[in-house]
Amino acid sequence: MSTDEESYRPVQGWQFVNRSAFTVRHGGHTWVVDVDFFDWDERIRLYRDGALVDEQRGRVRFDLDDGSAITARTATYGMRYVRLITPDGVTHDVPPADGTAEAWRARVHAEHPTASRAVAAASWTVLVAAIVTQVPRLLDVLGVWIDGVPSFALDLPGPLNTALQVGGVLAAIDRGLRLRHNRWIDD
Repeated sequence: MSTDEESYRPVQGWQFVNRSAFTVRHGGHTWVVDVDFFDWDERIRLYRDGALVDEQRGRVRFDLDDGSAITARTATYGMRYVRLITPDGVTHDVPPADGTAEAWRARVHAEHPTASRAVAAASWTVLVAAIVTQVPRLLDVLGVWIDGVPSFALDLPGPLNTALQVGGVLAAIDRGLRLRHNRWIDD
């Protein structure tokens, strides 16, 4: 690794699109969990006071010197969770770092809770509607190769179908930014 990769660089400018970071002060150190969503190896990096100390892939557990651990897991878009687990078993969510899309979404929720809840409810509703209407369409595509599979697809008008697909993607992004994941509708 080069020296530039070993030092943490805060998320800045347009990096919020492809990077995320979560920061916690613990045991006299500042710990940062950093992930680049365009890294096909799905590496999650842990920094202590700005210096890279560990790098793992997928669902990770970083053991800290005092018996604590930081656990993290990526999702399709964003992070499923980043948590600090203390030696006594208490789990704390690690907050997103400034400059990240997750921090922006958390700030919107804090400053405009009613609007945030409305967007969250709309996201959930759109995502469920997208799944209900698009999964049968996928089964139809698979049915082309398998004889005897009945068609379940709903015939929606083209613009409505496109709006539902785009809305489904936006809803999934909103849920990812809020670190809300449900195995039935978000994966």
